[in-house]
Amino acid sequence: MKIADCLPNMSMLYLKRIVNSILKDDITKGDEERHREQIAQNEAELFSDERIRKVLDLESYKRSQRILTEGILKGLLLSSEMACPEDELFKLVQKFEQAVIDEAKSENAFKFSDPKSVEIYETVLDVALEDDHVSIDEFRMLERLRIKLGITRREHRLLEAKLGKFPQPKNELHNSSFFTDAIKYLQSIGILFCCNKMEGGSVLVLPEEIAPIVKSILGFEMKPESQKLMHETLSTYQLRSALKYMNLPLSGSKAERSERLLMSADSQVDG
Repeated sequence: MKIADCLPNMSMLYLKRIVNSILKDDITKGDEERHREQIAQNEAELFSDERIRKVLDLESYKRSQRILTEGILKGLLLSSEMACPEDELFKLVQKFEQAVIDEAKSENAFKFSDPKSVEIYETVLDVALEDDHVSIDEFRMLERLRIKLGITRREHRLLEAKLGKFPQPKNELHNSSFFTDAIKYLQSIGILFCCNKMEGGSVLVLPEEIAPIVKSILGFEMKPESQKLMHETLSTYQLRSALKYMNLPLSGSKAERSERLLMSADSQVDG
């Protein structure tokens, strides 16, 4: 949905959150229709690259908040039309978090990983997470080390879970209270829109105009099913070349090679 499609489906409370994200508090904002006009008049500001990167400066977020925020935004990016009822989105986020924890317990969790790189990164990560606080400097240091060692975002998450730190200490899932607070915050900074007057019921929306920059920030390229379809069009030689480029094992069937690429596609650290 585009911003213009969202506005008629938002009541005063949710319109006000968006207006407050782009206008100064001392500006008179008016009634519901006036709020819609002000948002429409300031659309360019809402989806400006500079503004979005400033408010979604994830390295400045607390680690737990960063993980939850990324989970929420990815959940919407994977949803049809980037819109989802709040309760369903909460279930998606919890399902994702639990899946990471479960996979970390699997003996195949690091099947295609470089053992030495994983060992080094795990040691450094363990120290960084001792007090469950990752400073901006530590976040950047982990990112540099991740790039140098070739550790993927998936591997990073699995190591956090292995250390009992994903998504929170003792691998505790984010509860509905944390989720609701994060949703409200993302509305207050003009990233998510709550369309509570939709005919089929209230939905949270990541507007089309804002989504491309969010994807860039998260390193999100395409949905897994789209990646699978793309892999199906590749020849055996092309798949082997892609695996070789990513320093992954070359053996196996085409389906196995495709799965290997999917597992390694997430290439940025969470911190």
